[in-house]
Amino acid sequence: MILKAKYVRHEADLQEERIIFEATSDGDIGDHIVLRAQSSGTGVHGGGLDAYWVPNKSVNSGDLVVLYTKKGENSHKKWKDGSRTWYLYWGRESASWQSPFVPVLMQIEYWATVGLEEKEREVLESEPGTGGGDAG
Repeated sequence: MILKAKYVRHEADLQEERIIFEATSDGDIGDHIVLRAQSSGTGVHGGGLDAYWVPNKSVNSGDLVVLYTKKGENSHKKWKDGSRTWYLYWGRESASWQSPFVPVLMQIEYWATVGLEEKEREVLESEPGTGGGDAG
């Protein structure tokens, strides 16, 4: 997995709430998904209530990825040392990370759509390493 979750900050405050990830290797992060799930004393359950598909971005080891809960425009900043911080926005209208809700980071290798015409499906199906959507 290219991304490693580090922190959730400012839980329950929509304007400041965010998850900070660090890139542990070079590569494209478009095959990562963050699920909003429920937790309890026995682990994570309840399935993914909703998900954020990380857009295709080429990152370097040590780069930070900051996923804000609120609406905004994705951007990045390059620092003097050459590292970058990527600012991504989920687009939710309410805070997400107050108990019992937790983010679950997943990396997907294969995916396919369901219910599309054959021609559309051929265009959308993913092959290993082709990553995710640009939505989000």
